Amino acid sequence: MKRYLWICVLLTACGLQENRQLDDALALAGDNRRELQKALDYFSGDAGDSLKLKACEFLIANMPGHYGYGGAGLADFRHDLDSLYSQKLFLCQVMQSVYCHTEFLLPSLLYEEDIRRVKGDFLIRHVEECFSKWKRLPWLRNLSFDEFCDYVLPYRLENERLEDIPRLLDTLWLKQEDCRLITARYDDIYHSPHMVAEVMPPVYNSWVPWLPAPFETDFSLECYERALLSLYGFRAVGIPCALDAVPYWGNANGSHYWATVVDPFFPERMPEELAFRKIPKVYRMMYRHEERRVWENTGRDFEFFEGAFWKDVTDRYIVTTGMEMDIPRKYLDCGAVYLCVFNRGEWKPVAGEFPCDGKARFDKLGYDIVYLPVCYKDGRQLPVGNPFILGRYGEVRELVCTDLLMDFTAYRKYPYNHQAAGGSSMVGTLFECANRPDFSDSEVFYKVEENTLMDRRSVICPDTAYRYWRIRPCSSMNLAELVFMRDGESVSDFDVAAMESADVCFDGDPLTYGSFRGVVDFDFRKAVRLDSVCYMPLNDGNGIFPGNIYELRYWKDGRWNTVCTERSEGYFLKFDSVPSGGLYWLRNLTTGTQERIFIVEDGKMKFY
Repeated sequence: MKRYLWICVLLTACGLQENRQLDDALALAGDNRRELQKALDYFSGDAGDSLKLKACEFLIANMPGHYGYGGAGLADFRHDLDSLYSQKLFLCQVMQSVYCHTEFLLPSLLYEEDIRRVKGDFLIRHVEECFSKWKRLPWLRNLSFDEFCDYVLPYRLENERLEDIPRLLDTLWLKQEDCRLITARYDDIYHSPHMVAEVMPPVYNSWVPWLPAPFETDFSLECYERALLSLYGFRAVGIPCALDAVPYWGNANGSHYWATVVDPFFPERMPEELAFRKIPKVYRMMYRHEERRVWENTGRDFEFFEGAFWKDVTDRYIVTTGMEMDIPRKYLDCGAVYLCVFNRGEWKPVAGEFPCDGKARFDKLGYDIVYLPVCYKDGRQLPVGNPFILGRYGEVRELVCTDLLMDFTAYRKYPYNHQAAGGSSMVGTLFECANRPDFSDSEVFYKVEENTLMDRRSVICPDTAYRYWRIRPCSSMNLAELVFMRDGESVSDFDVAAMESADVCFDGDPLTYGSFRGVVDFDFRKAVRLDSVCYMPLNDGNGIFPGNIYELRYWKDGRWNTVCTERSEGYFLKFDSVPSGGLYWLRNLTTGTQERIFIVEDGKMKFY
């Protein structure tokens, strides 16, 4: 009996909370309240289907904070977009050619709150259409009402114009015949949203009347825009879906967005892009208010978390851990405490909690990642502890420099990425020399036996002088740099014969490269003796390069401190008498932006 009474109390409390949220939303509607009430009255008259009323209440109660844009500037922009599309350009081309010039729009845009603009007829039509899909489409058969509200019912994804939403969904809605053909491929056991999504036509090849505005000034169809396009298509055909995001990677710069399909039969699938990245947090953009006051800080560091609509779904993708830390008394009046990861030279918050009894507890964290605990006061970010590596079971390894000095050698400033595969294209490549132009007397003096990643390699040449030299790939190779050395200096007095231009291999720029499927021949016009041939495969430019100036930093006393600044004379840097046990950052002051923090173990750099 006591248990029953307790459940009743909880349900009553939840109901009162929902009613209060609805009342607050209606109070914010102002003159538009009569329109919202029109929709509520319409569904109140349907006693046989109370869920439609609950769905309408859900949309209104969570409507504050959702908005779109309007204004004369936006109308002009739409006209330009339509004129470009009339020339039948691909969607990507249209977007890239228009959105890169939208900075002029921002001052002329009008902020239009949904709670003051959504009409009753709009809500009625939308709820009816969503319920029609829920009852008719077999892949929605096992969806709960709460899942329906979160992943099918919302009328917007971002800041679309309300007037465009019906037209947008109608444009992307598949013909009923197409739906029957798709669903006929699955029996009742396999009627799953994910499997249906797998066979849906891609949205990228469809015209989307309007996308959220405004976009960033340098618009391109990158992960965020591609995800939105997929979500529009999913929502149009009634596939439950959401926008998921990693705000900042734990071992690389940048972030990532993707469209996820919510399916009772399948767990969330990790996109391929996540496989080689450390994930501190994954958040899902919801229509429902999440009530996370910890993100109310409006500073520049919190741009990702604008609004109250991000839900933590990290544990749906990765194995997570948690940790608890003591907060020094002097920081307790700062409010929330945040865990930051290093991203593009700054500490960016990914998790936040309010301290309780002098402690802050963080859950659902990615591990084997360097975090820095901070708080904010007067707009300034203040470290409240040392950076630390979080272990699998919540163990914390603080990174604190000691008085013990160490030596190490640096070969890179950023971990290897996918371009390291450029070295694999060199495997099997032969280096040959000859005195006959047809290479009938050739000598093979070197064969690439292993993936050299992006490193520069030096090959010792024969003692005999030869006029003709050749590089013969096994199938194809991606070559960034090539240097012939004699008496400590490079030799450039030769002619090149190749199927493709090899000029980029001699420009001194590691970021340019040539792709070769056939042999590359070099004619020195006379027999010459070479000391070595130096080559570098397809590269990301994040190694150490001669002539570039580098700065080594270490973290101490809540800030970055400089160890030394040096000009590199070769393809590595040796550092002596560096404080050990800490966190480090190697910067290229000459060029490049990709840099990561690292520790040093057994004389080797380990990036985070």
